[in-house]
Amino acid sequence: MEPNPPAAEHDRREFLKKAGRFAAVTPPVVTMLLSTSLTTDAIARSGGGGGSRRAERQAARAERQAARAERKAERQAEREAARAERQAEREARREARTGGG
Repeated sequence: MEPNPPAAEHDRREFLKKAGRFAAVTPPVVTMLLSTSLTTDAIARSGGGGGSRRAERQAARAERQAARAERKAERQAEREAARAERQAEREARREARTGGG
């Protein structure tokens, strides 16, 4: 048996660190499947191509939410500006009534 090259040995050790705890009861292929997040595009597309449509819908939803948040912030800023203007007008009338002092 020839010795493993350093890169292969390193890869083997990394695999055993990740999957070693399951090695006695679970085949390596199952272990590696369990270790994925199952949210990558490759996995989503492997189920029939629906992943890209789903991603497009999610992106469109995120854009709509961002636009809604921006409109909400604009309305809030407009309300605050109007409130500040009314307050300034009230203070100006009060000063005019009291003679500025």
